[in-house]
Amino acid sequence: MRWLPDISDRKRAELELVTAKEAAEAANKAKDIFVANISHELRSPLSAILGFVRLLKDSNISTQEQHSYADIIEQSGDHLLNIVNQLLDLAKVEANKATLDLGVADLSSLLNDLKNLFFLRAQNKQLNLTIQCALMCPTRSAPTI
Repeated sequence: MRWLPDISDRKRAELELVTAKEAAEAANKAKDIFVANISHELRSPLSAILGFVRLLKDSNISTQEQHSYADIIEQSGDHLLNIVNQLLDLAKVEANKATLDLGVADLSSLLNDLKNLFFLRAQNKQLNLTIQCALMCPTRSAPTI
């Protein structure tokens, strides 16, 4: 009888390499999707900021229009800042330096922010945006936005 070498360790290592490669490819695909989505999220409010600044430079608009444009610029800037802060939070999570802050969340405010975020997009596509909350908040009744 001939002795055959045991290659089970080698086969196990090869299988682990294949699994690791597939996981790395999936992570790379997820990163590509994330970058594409975040690029869109940054570009939209930045385009609004630049567009309304150009409108403000036009000397033929009223003060009321200027204030309205300034409000949109401020909201878009706040949205960009929020995205950057979320990216920084994500970097902290990946570096294992994130902390969890447990506290009370204002659901009504969150829903209102979401409405403000998507209102112009919906309006541009001639869609009616309605957000309703069926949950009861301890301090308020269910909001209808």
